[in-house]
Amino acid sequence: VGVGRARAGLDCDACSTATSGAYAVHGTIGVRITPRFLAGAETFAWLDVIGGGVDRIVRGTHLIGRSYPFSHAPVFLQGGVGVASFEVNDGDVAFLTRSASLSLAAGVDWHVAGMTVTPTIAAVTTTGGKLTSDRTGNAVTDNARLGLLRTSIEQRLDLDLQQLISQAVAAARADMARVATEQGKPLGAIDAAGSTSASRFSPSG
Repeated sequence: VGVGRARAGLDCDACSTATSGAYAVHGTIGVRITPRFLAGAETFAWLDVIGGGVDRIVRGTHLIGRSYPFSHAPVFLQGGVGVASFEVNDGDVAFLTRSASLSLAAGVDWHVAGMTVTPTIAAVTTTGGKLTSDRTGNAVTDNARLGLLRTSIEQRLDLDLQQLISQAVAAARADMARVATEQGKPLGAIDAAGSTSASRFSPSG
């Protein structure tokens, strides 16, 4: 999960060329494919909704790949592809555009007090789509493109699935051993007795 600041703007014939800054949030979930590559998904939002009379909101979801190209440094490069939207709402009428989008990010992992803290910089752009009015349903323009540049700090929780499974198996065996000890039988004897009972009630050919 990360929070930060970002600047965003919409490029189209009927749009203002100015960008505005506001707070941004994002969340990422993934799995480590190799020691130096992760794959997953990221969702993000940019919220310019405080004052000014006009709300501007960016939302998006991407499939991502994160690579650590240097074995001696915790620096990563990340790319993503998905869908993003930009909405402008002045309280009277809203305009919305949504289209395919691409993202590129870079960051570095800092291990602090058992946590992973990661400063990142990311850019998002869309391929362009219709900017539509919610009042009329008509398109103001056919090629509105979003641009966003974000800096943020994220805190990451790493889960080693293989280690979790191993710990669960070890805990289960420990419980079985405890039960066997309480019954005065070694674990192997219980396993053998179970196998004998199972074979006794097995249908014969």
